[in-house]
Amino acid sequence: MSKDTVKGAPRQFVRAWRVYRKLSQEALADRLGVTHGLISQIERGITGLTHDRIESLAEALGCAPADILSGPPRSPARLSAGARMRTAAAPAEEPDPIVEAFSRLLPHLPEARRQRFLADLQDAARLEGLEEPAPAPRAGARKTSE
Repeated sequence: MSKDTVKGAPRQFVRAWRVYRKLSQEALADRLGVTHGLISQIERGITGLTHDRIESLAEALGCAPADILSGPPRSPARLSAGARMRTAAAPAEEPDPIVEAFSRLLPHLPEARRQRFLADLQDAARLEGLEEPAPAPRAGARKTSE
């Protein structure tokens, strides 16, 4: 883990990205598995930003770490293609009942890890759905001897 504190003032960009994503400090803290007080301290410049913390914040906010360091979010019309994709892939505001139940089962996991784990489970379920029985032979098709 990197303990080096990032110099400069990206803290105001953390707040800008949080507001842009329509998240409260509590909601962002939930996603990171930290207290909302820590988010407040980061935004006020009381607590420094390590490289690891910037990566975690970026994941929770649906942007790249460089986005947090470089400035506030821009309007969707001015976003780059990559930023638009990250915006579209940002976690949904409405909580899914299954996600909520999963979160209650594993309260010790930070929100970002829970989201990755859920995504892996959803991918596995999709793969299972792809394993369909072989199609029935077409009418009039020649049968091969076994």
